[in-house]
Formats: sequence, C-alpha cells, structure tokens
Amino acid sequence: NYMKALSGRFDVVFIDKGKKDGLKLGDVLTVVTPGTIDRSNGILRLMDLRPGTSTALIVESRGAIGRGDKVIGVK
Repeated sequence: NYMKALSGRFDVVFIDKGKKDGLKLGDVLTVVTPGTIDRSNGILRLMDLRPGTSTALIVESRGAIGRGDKVIGVK
C-alpha cells in the first residue's frame, strides 16, 4: 500500500480537531511547520466535521504539508 507522507494544494487532509474544539464547516485554518517561526505553510478549508476530527482541503500550499504540522485558527 502507498501512503502519502506529504501533501500539497488540492489534497485532502485529516486533522485532530473538530466540533468540540469550536470548529465549523467552511472554517479556514493556517498550517505552520514546527520550527519555522510561525511561517504559514498553507491554508485549509474544513469540508467535514466530527466531534474530535475534521477533513480539510488544502486550498493554498507554500510547501509540503506533513504529519505533525501545527494548525492555527482553532478556537
């Protein structure tokens, strides 16, 4: 099986925040790679919400987005 480790524009990603964290369908979040002094690495738009997880579309990518990147804009 092939598992993609890095994602880019128009890929779908899963995050470990959801409705219980105050997120709403359509919210826009910023992705930051740890250790980069809060430089935005991409923009996500939430497409589906669960209590503790979300599915998002990468609408803008300034570099590879990977597991462990920080999501900013979570309420």
